[in-house]
Amino acid sequence: MRLYKRKSDGNGAWWFSFSHRGQPVRKTTGTEDKQAAQEYADRYRGALWRVARLDERPEVMWDVAASDWLDANQGLRALSDRKDHLRWAQPYLTGMPLTAIDRPLLIELRKKKAADGVSGATVNRYLASISAVLGHAVERGWLTAKPRVPKLPEAKNRIKWATQAQATKLVAALPQHLGAMAAFSLATGLRRSNVTHLEWPEVSLARKIAWVHPDKAKGGRPLAVPLNEEALKLLRDQRGQHKRWVFPYRGKPITRQGDNGWRAACKAAGLKDFRWHDLRHTWASWHVQNGTPLAVLQELGGWRSPSMVQRYAHLGPSHLAAYAANAGVKHVQNRVHEPKRERGKKPGFHREKEGWQSGLMHRT
Repeated sequence: MRLYKRKSDGNGAWWFSFSHRGQPVRKTTGTEDKQAAQEYADRYRGALWRVARLDERPEVMWDVAASDWLDANQGLRALSDRKDHLRWAQPYLTGMPLTAIDRPLLIELRKKKAADGVSGATVNRYLASISAVLGHAVERGWLTAKPRVPKLPEAKNRIKWATQAQATKLVAALPQHLGAMAAFSLATGLRRSNVTHLEWPEVSLARKIAWVHPDKAKGGRPLAVPLNEEALKLLRDQRGQHKRWVFPYRGKPITRQGDNGWRAACKAAGLKDFRWHDLRHTWASWHVQNGTPLAVLQELGGWRSPSMVQRYAHLGPSHLAAYAANAGVKHVQNRVHEPKRERGKKPGFHREKEGWQSGLMHRT
């Protein structure tokens, strides 16, 4: 077996190659650690050998399991994101028997994704998609048990939202079709998939309302979306572009917003690490800042519980202003601003002295 690095990869991951039944096998190990790469290559080769020599039950490969999982989950709301995750994992897992995907390999994949500079939460989402495929393989009887996926701790970051000026710059910097979608998200608070797959039968311009049906809603509950004037104007501009889809691109719904174009637009708007979902956070933040009660915001955004909107409460504390005076700081402030007297002299000393002197002069 040959272990090597490709020139095009520079100092990247180790690759291995060997011949199996007269056919060449070449694959990346997904790691820059030579010892871990050797162990991975040995496991891979050993799995193929057991199938060929020991007449074990043919192994189901990762590619088959991933494809079968995708076919079984076509109605999944976040399917486009899951596809992105599995597409990233494909170079490291393609052609690999499911039994060779163990905890050490998953740890290597975790390190690989974390090296991209993404957050722990993002790494965990990618691992969760891999775990979903392995769990599906267990249900199919292709695996006896799936390895536990090692997760990274997730930091509790503050909610990111854009100012009105930043949002205006962002929309202007995006390509026209994406700019229209972003502006509609800012006007309605709809999630990306609900905007990309919005259909004309789900919109009523006359009644100023749009609908998100249960099969398209995150919580599985229908949502009625009131349309403000900005949203109505955007919808009118989209009329005539497609018979079915409201925001089409070349006749089809947009599945990805284009990473390069999105990052460039965010940079132009002065927004760092800003995601498409942060448009929804921006919409909610603007609502609270302008006085929308949290209970109303919960209904508008289709959140299942009040705790989901409570994270925006600090942006609009005006309802607490009437109670701020109850702390009793008025007397403290009066003492702070009270004129200082000279040390050793009692209050009214000068007035008493002046009165005594004036009285003495008068008597004299």
